Amino acid sequence: MKVVPPVIKNKVTQEINNVNKNISNKKTVSIIGTCVSKEMFNELRLSKIFNVEVFAFKTCPFALFDEPLNYPTEYIFNSSIAESQAVNVDYNINKTAIKALENKKSEYFFIDLYPLANDSIFEVEYNNKKTYVQLDWFRRVFDTINNDNIKNNVNIKYNYIKIDQIDENIIINGLKKLADWASKNYKNIVIVWPVLAKSFLNKESKIQKYSSQKLNQINSMQKIIDKYTELLSKFIKSAKVLKWKNDYYARLVHFDYFNIKSGLTVEPNFVHLLTKNYEDIATNLLKLLNLGYKQWYDEDLDFETMKVEKLKNVVEELKGFRDNNIEEVYCHIISYTNYLNKLKHHLIVISGKGDIKKSLRFYRNKNTLSFGKNYLKWNVLSNESYIAVIDTKNNFIYENHSADKSMYEYKVPNLNKSVYIESSLDNSSIKYGDVEHSMNQKGINFFILDLDNNEIIDSSYCDISNDEYMLVHSKLFEKFNK
Repeated sequence: MKVVPPVIKNKVTQEINNVNKNISNKKTVSIIGTCVSKEMFNELRLSKIFNVEVFAFKTCPFALFDEPLNYPTEYIFNSSIAESQAVNVDYNINKTAIKALENKKSEYFFIDLYPLANDSIFEVEYNNKKTYVQLDWFRRVFDTINNDNIKNNVNIKYNYIKIDQIDENIIINGLKKLADWASKNYKNIVIVWPVLAKSFLNKESKIQKYSSQKLNQINSMQKIIDKYTELLSKFIKSAKVLKWKNDYYARLVHFDYFNIKSGLTVEPNFVHLLTKNYEDIATNLLKLLNLGYKQWYDEDLDFETMKVEKLKNVVEELKGFRDNNIEEVYCHIISYTNYLNKLKHHLIVISGKGDIKKSLRFYRNKNTLSFGKNYLKWNVLSNESYIAVIDTKNNFIYENHSADKSMYEYKVPNLNKSVYIESSLDNSSIKYGDVEHSMNQKGINFFILDLDNNEIIDSSYCDISNDEYMLVHSKLFEKFNK
């Protein structure tokens, strides 16, 4: 047996410990910007090095230091909008993004000004104070918040405007304030300068130019990006500038394929790039920051091999799912919710089992479960129980979440029967009369009753936290398997 000298052995052990220490102590990043900056950190090498602590998604960059509107935070987070949307609204109108950034004190700070060219701008007013926000879906979100809080008399007013309607000095002065603050708070600042793609990889895997109309839009947007990014880089003299190359290609993503399947003509977002382009951006960033990735990289296979094999694993997993479930029928929870929303004289009962919070943000249409203007809010926290009842015939809605067990009994009008609901981390119960109808599976358990004829329509569940496909297992589908 070959004996390893103690000096060499200790040296090897120390090197291993150093690597493990580097792996456990990733470099921290905060971002004001968009997927232009955030998507980089999903690249295999960068994901090993960096941990994104704060992502102020599309928070209006020139209005960060406006006076906060002081809209009551509880009315934002208790409304029926998604949690991620609530955070974004609070960042924008109550100016809490800067505080979130200062609390984390990340080692690196990234900025991109893509929203200035890409997103709708709204002048927002509350309590005689005004500010600017940017995001395509803000109009819809503000309407929801206002409707949910109509009894509280806390109406948010908004007005859509174009960027050329704003005094340029407002934008420039706002960016100067951002630059001054960033320079005082960060030693490592990176300004990401996107160059919009002129072509994309279509569904036939061929490179295709954007239409002339889109190219005109791209050119107009690029002028705005270039103008203000160049200004910001002058304001922050210590910043490093990561400028994209002009030969990158965009690609279709999952919702593009959804629209294609719906018969729509699709030209993808100009900044959703090919994997190879993101790898090029990552390589350039590592050079810009004078960082190597290997001291953080802990995979068994080399980087080039690993990226291919990870993709291959995803493909094989999807094939396995297809082949192993060929005799089953499933429904995505979003489609199932669309079905529930069409029921007009029904009782819809929900009981959670286990921690349903983990992936709840991906259940994107959960807040549409409603009658009239009354919506389920799904304000459940991690490891909390959750129950809900919607009676669309008798205009009744109820929901509750708790750190302990949640229980509720609903007496169904005109049926002389009750539904008893119970939820905890290890149990789900939905009893109609004396019969148990919950499938008592981890995740969200549903029970549907037709109130016109007292007919049980369905029992189902979706293991929302553990099933990445978020599929509903429903007794409605049992007939297909007989």
